[in-house]
Amino acid sequence: MKNTSVWILTLFFIFVSSAGLLQAHKLEVTLTQHTPVLLVEAGYSGHHHGLSAADVFIYAPGEAEKIFQTGKTDEAGKFAFIPTKAGEWRVVVDDGTGHRSEKALSLGDDFFRGEKAPPSRAQIPVLWKVMVGVSLLFGIAGILYGVKARKKSK
Repeated sequence: MKNTSVWILTLFFIFVSSAGLLQAHKLEVTLTQHTPVLLVEAGYSGHHHGLSAADVFIYAPGEAEKIFQTGKTDEAGKFAFIPTKAGEWRVVVDDGTGHRSEKALSLGDDFFRGEKAPPSRAQIPVLWKVMVGVSLLFGIAGILYGVKARKKSK
């Protein structure tokens, strides 16, 4: 039993320490309102630098098939554009190697009046999600082993 526990703990630490590497190629896109501009930021998760020279496609509200504007991200992975009307703007970023991400942002009339947008909620880092998931698995396994041990002792 002792040897099995050591193996489980070893595998757990290897998995948790490599979680960032496993998610390294997920393309993440964020949209930020800076009236009168919408700022698109693209990068791979787990990396602090942006994705340069990625293709950006902007779709205006109500025109799902017609491209409003195209361009490429700069060296920092940023691209800015000026929206022309209220509604849901859709942004697609493609790195050209099979990674593609899409984000949508609804703009109200307050954006065009120059009012500040409400702050967006921060996302939970992937490593925390992995650690919570693994902790739940260990907790469930512990409960099952406890129940099994109690049955054996009777």
